[in-house]
Parts: sequence; structure tokens; C-alpha cells
Amino acid sequence: MSTTPRVVVVGDVITDVLAVLSGPLATGSDTAAGIRFSGGGQAANTAAWLAGQGAAVTLVAAVGDDETGRERVAELARIGVDCAVERHEGYPTGTVIVLTHDGERTMVSQRGANLRLTAGHVDAALAAAPDAGHLHLSAYTLLDVASRGAGLRALATAR
Repeated sequence: MSTTPRVVVVGDVITDVLAVLSGPLATGSDTAAGIRFSGGGQAANTAAWLAGQGAAVTLVAAVGDDETGRERVAELARIGVDCAVERHEGYPTGTVIVLTHDGERTMVSQRGANLRLTAGHVDAALAAAPDAGHLHLSAYTLLDVASRGAGLRALATAR
């Protein structure tokens, strides 16, 4: 058994859609691009990196009750992240479209179910992780009024 305290990560789970444009964006027309989909979200990425380093990590987040949400949670669980993730019917899992060209990027975001993260969910997840010793809180959780209560509860509990 590890003596290193568990890291609890609170924040977003996102599907990233990365479009590497072949030239400047042609507004009102087509622009060729290389496109790929991947798991993302600042909190999910941090949890994945920590698990990859062998840390015990719990991700506290919200996703839609959709195929995309199930895919993101399954990816994280496969690499060792303990997913304390609530699914919310009627809300999509968050998606960010990243357009990149010539060293610049533009992001188009839909936070979706991430905005449904609540203080009560944070309380339940923390109660289930008595070995927690470190909190990593994604700033996005605090920046939107809909999820701010969850972030503030995580901070208060950590303090």
C-alpha cells in the first residue's frame, strides 16, 4: 500500500476536437484540415498525467449521459484514474473545438455537463477518498457561476 496521499482533481472532462488548418480559416467557405478527437479538459488531463506517474488519483467531475461521456470516463479508468464522475441526462459531455494555424489557436467551447458539478458531488467524492492529501482544482470550475460552488467547496474542505 502506498504511503503517498491520494490526489483529488476537481474539474472538467472534455472531448477535444483538434483541427490543424492547412491555411487561414476561409470564413463562409471550406478550409482543409487534419482533424483528430481526443480526451481533454484541464482536470481530466491532470488526473491522467498523475495516474501515468503512478499516483493514486481521483477525478471529481460531471459528464453527459452520452456515448462521449462514457468514452472519456472509460479512457481515464483504463489508465488508473479513480473516476468519481456523475452523469447528467439531457446535458452533453463538454467539447472544445481547437482551430490551429501558423502557431495560433482559437478555441470554441461548450462546457456542457461540466457546469452541473455541485458541492454535494464534491462532498460525496471526498468522503469516499479518506486517503486524500492533495487537491488540484481546475480554474474553469471557479470561473463559471454554475460550477463555482463545487470549486469553493473543494477549496474549503482542503483548507
